[in-house]
Amino acid sequence: MLRDYSLIEQAVANFAARCAEKLRGQGSCAGVLTVSLNTNSFRKELPQYHNSATMRLAISSNSTIELVQQALRGLKAIFKEGYQYKKAGVLVSELIPQNRVQATLFSDELSEKHSKLMEVMDAMNLKHGRDKLRLSSQGYDRRWKSKQEKLSKGFTTDMREVLIIKS
Repeated sequence: MLRDYSLIEQAVANFAARCAEKLRGQGSCAGVLTVSLNTNSFRKELPQYHNSATMRLAISSNSTIELVQQALRGLKAIFKEGYQYKKAGVLVSELIPQNRVQATLFSDELSEKHSKLMEVMDAMNLKHGRDKLRLSSQGYDRRWKSKQEKLSKGFTTDMREVLIIKS
């Protein structure tokens, strides 16, 4: 459980970056981003707090820069000192195909710059390993850990977890 805003900020930035990466991978953009923050509801002796913030993006996006910026804006709005936070999350919705994004008069130039930068970022991370190139808000000394005890096995995506059947 975390109290430190900077650690929660890093986690939320990483979750938003992962959403952006997945959106680009499937050729989609998100129009809405929701950030949530929860304490441990099973620890009744501790003060409880649960909140979320939903932001509508001016223009649907799959830019890591844009999604992280919005996620951190939402986190700042809902974070309260004095609680031990157990869970944070980022959810994107109102997904549309990347080629159907409705631009505004002045958004094209910035969108094009972000698109080229994300292309380079994805290529570098594919070549050199996940998160080799990332935003500073994602942190470099990861002192928080995602809870993954109920994570499904990767039987179809990880060669180390492929089932071997012997007769």
